[in-house]
Amino acid sequence: MRLKLLILSLLLISCGKKLRIAANDLSFNVYKGGETLIFKSNTGSIEKIYVKKIDKSFQLSDPLAVFPNKYEILKIFVHFSDSNYVATLENLQGPIFSISTFKDNLSDFKFSFQLNNAHFYSNSFDSKIINSLSTQDLNCNGKIYKDVIKILPTNLECIDREDYITAIYWSKSKGYVRCDLKNNKYWQLE
Repeated sequence: MRLKLLILSLLLISCGKKLRIAANDLSFNVYKGGETLIFKSNTGSIEKIYVKKIDKSFQLSDPLAVFPNKYEILKIFVHFSDSNYVATLENLQGPIFSISTFKDNLSDFKFSFQLNNAHFYSNSFDSKIINSLSTQDLNCNGKIYKDVIKILPTNLECIDREDYITAIYWSKSKGYVRCDLKNNKYWQLE
């Protein structure tokens, strides 16, 4: 009797679909862990982002559902450091980027980029939008990236904030390479 109950329980648990991030979308993540990203502003400030951990897991679509789907999610966790604000930024942790599945063959991209006095206020983007963005060349501190997409924020409620990022630039080979703020301020990857 117990064996039948165990088998029935396992069948019920395994009935939901397991949706994985498409390989094409997964290749959008360039970080492996252990990288140090050094950003310099056009006002001379320098900040470092330490890529600490790449976490890949599954999340239940609805924990109360009888047959919940399991969605794959990838998150990039970081540690922020700033020479001017070590005490306040030392404890901030990512994720600064994530990809998750939400439908068959569709992924959800979340860019959560931030630096001192710079924050990307935006909702997530589905893979159709991200894959439709055309690449451009971008010169950052003398380094030319030929595979950059420009991503504009979708949350306009925070546009009056001083730290509002008006655009981020993502290199398909290097990840975050630049962000623009209001008043002609910007940060670039060193």
